[in-house]
Amino acid sequence: MGLLTIIRKSNHKERQLRILFLGLDNSGKSTIVKRLLNAPDWQEQSPTLGFEIHSLPFDLAHGNDETAKSQQAVRRGRQFTLNLWDIGGQRTLRPYWRNYFERTDGLVWVVDSHDAARLAECREELWSLVVAEERLASASLLVLANKQDVPGAKGLEEVRRTLRLDELAKQRGATVKVMACSAVRGDGYNEGMKWLVGDCERRLYWGSSTMQGTVAVKAVNDEAGNTAPTIAAA
Repeated sequence: MGLLTIIRKSNHKERQLRILFLGLDNSGKSTIVKRLLNAPDWQEQSPTLGFEIHSLPFDLAHGNDETAKSQQAVRRGRQFTLNLWDIGGQRTLRPYWRNYFERTDGLVWVVDSHDAARLAECREELWSLVVAEERLASASLLVLANKQDVPGAKGLEEVRRTLRLDELAKQRGATVKVMACSAVRGDGYNEGMKWLVGDCERRLYWGSSTMQGTVAVKAVNDEAGNTAPTIAAA
């Protein structure tokens, strides 16, 4: 990101963030985006052919929860407009992903945790983006391990190991946040977006960021009501 862009965003007048949603096809990107938008037709999905852009008002204190907006947060200027780019993940579309990287503030990489056969392919695509692509070098990175509601879905630790996220964080010199989520159940993704927007805020507006070179792992409640602890690994 250029110096002029940072200065422009530091003046607190714009507070718009460009967020890309990427991942392999059928990972649940569009469902998560529709859930964030509180779209009533979130269950009606077809493969994204190309891309879709959505604008989302986002309160950093309460995410997209319309019933819990904080007037105190508004007064403190923690309201953002997120420009969400939902980009198709089919193999034939992936060579065109790079057309959308310019001025990206945050990247949400969505993983189908139930599709074990393609986790290696998922890792290769992720690494080819965030390691080799300079335009994503400073973007905040959130990995959502989706479809945790599906029996047999891989847990966070296995997703983390298979995608080699510890090594990826060290390569980038910045935190990689990985969270379990279920677009169907409606959990995990909102908390993840709050982290992503908060990390963007620290980098772009306050000149600081989370610990560099770490992986932060966060689980959501499982069906038995148990919650795994947050793990920050160097």
